[in-house]
Amino acid sequence: MTGHKRALAISALVLSAARKQSRGVFTFTGNRHDDGRRDLHIPMAQHFRERIAEYNAVVFNNGQRNRSLTGDITAVDQTRYDLVYLDPPYAPPSDDADYIKRYHFLEGLACYWRGQTIMDETITKKCGDQPRASR
Repeated sequence: MTGHKRALAISALVLSAARKQSRGVFTFTGNRHDDGRRDLHIPMAQHFRERIAEYNAVVFNNGQRNRSLTGDITAVDQTRYDLVYLDPPYAPPSDDADYIKRYHFLEGLACYWRGQTIMDETITKKCGDQPRASR
């Protein structure tokens, strides 16, 4: 897949994975957070088909050229934008609740694993530390 079809498939896959993994957190193994929700018990393929159907139900052509960006907001040019969505990663003083480490699988999947370093010594194969903006 390429282009918008690949982007749509990756989006559906990321949401499917988040729903399939208990609490959407990928830093633990086992079933200790299994609260019986349907999402935890249906097959990944079913999740994916359902997410694709949901995304396809809201996709439309607005007749304009659109683009999305991922990165450091301070590096984006000052062009006029119609919609801006900011989702900064958590930046706790301690390493305990680090966004990138908790959601490493989704982060890696969303960027096609480009530029990611996998911490092979961790049980859940976390992504390595990411540069943080100064506080």
